[in-house]
Amino acid sequence: LARFAGNFVRNFSPEWGFIPELAVAAIIFRSRIRLLGKFMKFLYLDKKDRVIAWFTPQHSLLAASVLAVFLALPIWHDSIAGKFMLESPRVAVVRAHVPGVVEDITVHEGEQVSAGQTLGILQNLPLTSGYEGARAQLVLASERAKEASRQYKDFGAAMKEKEQQTARVQQFSEMDQALKIASPIDGTVVTPRVQDFSGVYLNSGQELLEVADLSALRARIYVPEHEMYKLQPGARARLQVDGFLRKWAANTTAIGARPVEMPGGLSGNNGLNGVSPLHFYLVDLEVANQDSELRPGMTGMARIYGGRRSLAGLGWEWTSNFWGRKLW
Repeated sequence: LARFAGNFVRNFSPEWGFIPELAVAAIIFRSRIRLLGKFMKFLYLDKKDRVIAWFTPQHSLLAASVLAVFLALPIWHDSIAGKFMLESPRVAVVRAHVPGVVEDITVHEGEQVSAGQTLGILQNLPLTSGYEGARAQLVLASERAKEASRQYKDFGAAMKEKEQQTARVQQFSEMDQALKIASPIDGTVVTPRVQDFSGVYLNSGQELLEVADLSALRARIYVPEHEMYKLQPGARARLQVDGFLRKWAANTTAIGARPVEMPGGLSGNNGLNGVSPLHFYLVDLEVANQDSELRPGMTGMARIYGGRRSLAGLGWEWTSNFWGRKLW
């Protein structure tokens, strides 16, 4: 009921909606508030004489010193929490450079591969026939060039033909080598059911599978603009991945330069009319994955840690921000 009253007033004045919300809550809990007041009054009257007797000038000075030191100690650790989804910062999409039928897939989903390792073999009979024919034509051109050099007759034309056939063989050789699809990076095959591509015809440029480097993963979280002052470049963070008890250490690697709106699936719908949607900044965290326990797509909560502050500074900041935002 108190929240409803606050939301109703926020439709007209978002800055002052908290006043009716607190007023309705005070009316609802007025009996318990009175009971608490009576208890505090009884406790005060019962202990007043003993407390006053204890607070001698020496004790008062000692208590004030201890309180001042406690309020000045930087015991409060600023932090920012947000949801995340893990993704690989380095993903290579392996495509067919020449058209052909997938003759064989030499890897499986989740298998570790190295750069240059063959992932699949394509079959293209016209290309293979053209390559063999070009090699035969190169042999004939080489023989004619040798014969022309011995007879000193049409040597220039023979050498030109040989050069043309050499370039043609080189072109067919590169295309023939492209029938073996290799991994461009070290990583893990993340395409599901990759063996199902056997026998499928691929056009030039068509995607076959994806290889992702899972040695380090990236977690992207949305930080609201009013908490950006807590964030520092290179700040350390901790990730709590859903389904795991342990936490992973992470570091801040990038901070978005422009504000964005959080997708509805992550932020939910607050149902407030008249309140402008919050802007968020994307922050990238990098987490080491040497034991390969983490996988892209896993979700959880991340907490980025900022500097430490004292309780006195925190109270002053809260008070100044409150009055500055409401009365400026």
